[in-house]
Amino acid sequence: ILLFFFAKASPAMPKTASTSGLRDYWVGLRQLMGNMEVWKVCVMAGFRGTGQSGLRTFLPLYVAAAYASNPFWIAASITVLQMSGAVATPFAGGLSDRFGRRPVLFISFAISIVVIALIPLIKSLPFFVFLIGLAGVSTFAVRPVIQSWAMEKASPRLGGSMVSLLFGTQSAFSMAVPVLGGLIADAWGIENVFYALSATVVIAVAIAVTIPEDKKS
Repeated sequence: ILLFFFAKASPAMPKTASTSGLRDYWVGLRQLMGNMEVWKVCVMAGFRGTGQSGLRTFLPLYVAAAYASNPFWIAASITVLQMSGAVATPFAGGLSDRFGRRPVLFISFAISIVVIALIPLIKSLPFFVFLIGLAGVSTFAVRPVIQSWAMEKASPRLGGSMVSLLFGTQSAFSMAVPVLGGLIADAWGIENVFYALSATVVIAVAIAVTIPEDKKS
């Protein structure tokens, strides 16, 4: 569908138009890697992504162990987590455009810290599902806010490099979550995985406090 509409609506790129080659990419990436504010945003996003990835990985295991091994409830928990985040994402992005990135992030992070830490303590399944929905809103909905904040730290011509650095950092953090979380679960119980995930969001907040927000025009 995209190719069809692009073919109909987009003018052809002139052959003389300049394009960023591999050399420009590496030059831009080196410039970004020397910017401490960029690194703070990326590492903050990495810790925030750790909470998100950890929920997706260990929530089904916890639901099976604590409530029911019925695949329906396991799937329902993941559906609530994803759908609540999907519904809240446009609102989070709009609020960040209106009031700034930091206020929206701090509120979402605060909710995430409390909700993720409460997950192992709840015994009521309906309230548990409600908490999962809150976790989806607070954890997943801030993705466009962080991406927008990251783009504001880079010049427009380095947008591609900024995105690749941001997602690369988040991927590096997320790859460690299943292994480290599994070690924690085996040693101290799966409940402690959620406390560790809550702690990673606390670290994200501590980093976010040190990042100045760009003034709006």
